[in-house]
Amino acid sequence: MDSVLGLIIFFEILLTLGIVFGAMHETTLIRFEDRVMAKLRGAYARRKAQRQEKADRRFMEQATYTPVKPRGRADRSDSGAAA
Repeated sequence: MDSVLGLIIFFEILLTLGIVFGAMHETTLIRFEDRVMAKLRGAYARRKAQRQEKADRRFMEQATYTPVKPRGRADRSDSGAAA
C-alpha cells in the first residue's frame, strides 16, 4: 500500500511541476505541442494511405478474372489408363 501511495504522490508532484513549467514557459510548451500534433497528423496520414493502398490492392486481386482452362477427357478418366 505504501508503494502505491508513493507512486500517486510522485505523479501528483510531477503534474504540478508540469503545470508550473507550462505557465512559466508558455511559448515553449506551445511549440512542443505543435510539433507533437504535426507528427501525429503525419503518422495518421501515412497509416491511412497504407490502409487505402492495401484495400485497393485487395480489391484489384478480387476484381481480376483469370480464366480456368478446362481439362481434357484423358485427364478426367477414373481408371488411370490413358484413353
